[in-house]
Amino acid sequence: YLAFYSAIRLSRLVWVVLPAVIIYTIVIALSYIPAMDDGVGMDVEFIVSRAV
Repeated sequence: YLAFYSAIRLSRLVWVVLPAVIIYTIVIALSYIPAMDDGVGMDVEFIVSRAV
């Protein structure tokens, strides 16, 4: 029972952490694009903060 419960917690942790890591990577990649102006960058940060 304990192993089953810990497996559920682990999978839930993965489902929370994995999208956050993907979004963070996308935001970092977008922030390195010189053509992007600050307005769009702020919008992306706002969307990410709302999602988190």
